Amino acid sequence: MKREIELKFITSDFAPIRRQLKRIGAKRTWAGEEKNWYFDTPKTNLRKKGVTFRLRTAKDHRLTLKANSTHTTFKSVDEYEISVSNAEETKKLLAYLGFYEWLAYSKTRECWKIRGADITLDTLPFGKFVEIEASPNQIRSYAGKLGLSFAKSTTKSYIQLLEEHSK
Repeated sequence: MKREIELKFITSDFAPIRRQLKRIGAKRTWAGEEKNWYFDTPKTNLRKKGVTFRLRTAKDHRLTLKANSTHTTFKSVDEYEISVSNAEETKKLLAYLGFYEWLAYSKTRECWKIRGADITLDTLPFGKFVEIEASPNQIRSYAGKLGLSFAKSTTKSYIQLLEEHSK
């Protein structure tokens, strides 16, 4: 288990952010389509507790549970994550155990890394986001270096943003 600390920034254009990432020495580690499937029990026991349980495919396949989320200036959450070799078999296994898929979505993602910080550029149907996962001090520092405004930041998950957009 690790404690994940992150913040999303709303943007309209990745080009200046990519230029700044290169300028400060960040390295792009992956780019492509990422698919996410969210699971729960039939009585929504996980969501009632504020827990998210997802299977993600991108450069690899990962099964992740996130719990104990706090939202202050930054989003902080306990994250339990394992690699799985086969996404389709994992979905079948989860169904056999009684979980059902309640949400699925895809996004285009670019992953960048710099000195212990993970920075992603995400494109979803409802907007473009820069997500910085790092210590609070690193998030502040890299947001400044990338020209990102805290006035355009959010601690909301993509699930919450998707739900808001769907209203």
